[in-house]
Amino acid sequence: MNWVNVLAVVSAIIGLISGAKGLRAMRSKVSTRAEISWTQPPLSPWRYETPSMVAITVHSLGLLCLTGFVLFSLTRNDLFAFPPKVSPSLLVSALALLAVFFTTYASGVMIAYHFTQQWISPINYGICNDGMLYGDSLISWKSFSYHEAGPEPGQISLYSSYSPRLRTWVLQPPADSFATVLEVIHKHVPSIPPIFDSIPWQRSPVTLNLEMILLVTGALLPAIWGWMQNRPLVWMYALVAFVFVQYFGIKLITVFDGRGETSGTKGTEESR
Repeated sequence: MNWVNVLAVVSAIIGLISGAKGLRAMRSKVSTRAEISWTQPPLSPWRYETPSMVAITVHSLGLLCLTGFVLFSLTRNDLFAFPPKVSPSLLVSALALLAVFFTTYASGVMIAYHFTQQWISPINYGICNDGMLYGDSLISWKSFSYHEAGPEPGQISLYSSYSPRLRTWVLQPPADSFATVLEVIHKHVPSIPPIFDSIPWQRSPVTLNLEMILLVTGALLPAIWGWMQNRPLVWMYALVAFVFVQYFGIKLITVFDGRGETSGTKGTEESR
């Protein structure tokens, strides 16, 4: 096992631990801004927020594939062979270290999000005049187009202001405060859905997934071509593509779930 694999394993483990601890810390915070607060167990995002989870999963798989290209390209590159066949420059060596650490650490955080979110509980929620509180993160009421009771008894669904067909949050307050929470939400978010026929197709949940697939595929194809052609600098391209896909993928998700249209809203896909 050469240094690339050792660093990758260590970085991924650090990312897993960091991701799990970060999610736990976020969910455990109780905001002082909340007028009404409560705790609830994690609800299955695949059950209630399926389109968003499909997009997040495509995004995560794309980043994992780019991480693989970084690692595979470096392990078969003569510059980083063990024992070394050629001495790389200090700058190239530092960039290679950064590529391995950054991509595997971020991948570890993503894996922690997908596999630990159902086990980290409870989640602290709250509401105030400015919006809904997830831990200490504020999601403005402007992020939502409308609300409805359901999909199951004792639950309240909130839908994106950008893509009104997209359910983005499901709240399950205690039975004794359900009516009060629903009343406060009703003051800030309409209960009547918009006319869906008037909403452009570009804002549909299907478009979110198609755009995410195009983003990931467009980044992976050059890496696949470079790998097949045995190009030695595939790892450099994969690092740049990783940063590009990570940034614009998160941007795409936050736009569609309504948070991208409001300033000062905290949170990323991993915060859920």
